[in-house]
Amino acid sequence: MDIDDLSPLATGAEPSNISSMCTVFAESEVVSLVAEGTPKENIAAGLLHSVCNKTYSLVSRIGIEDKVFFSGGVSRNEKLKELLQEKLGISILSTEESQFLGAIGAAIIGY
Repeated sequence: MDIDDLSPLATGAEPSNISSMCTVFAESEVVSLVAEGTPKENIAAGLLHSVCNKTYSLVSRIGIEDKVFFSGGVSRNEKLKELLQEKLGISILSTEESQFLGAIGAAIIGY
């Protein structure tokens, strides 16, 4: 599935429980859900909720500032951004180019 299709698919769906953050184990959970006939919308929502919960857990350890910028490829996922904003209780900033910021930073450091 293309990343651009994930947000619309997950929006309004009942999230399936996906507890593994290891991608291999999470994939096994997804395969099991598919075999059980779980709607793909629920699986997509479950994946986004799982990433949101893990991110929240990690961010809670370091604290949250007034402004948060969301970067990387996953920042293109509007539903995940929405879930994170709700969970963190703040507004999150990003741009259409957010997915390139790590590469740009690495290029600047390498230069």
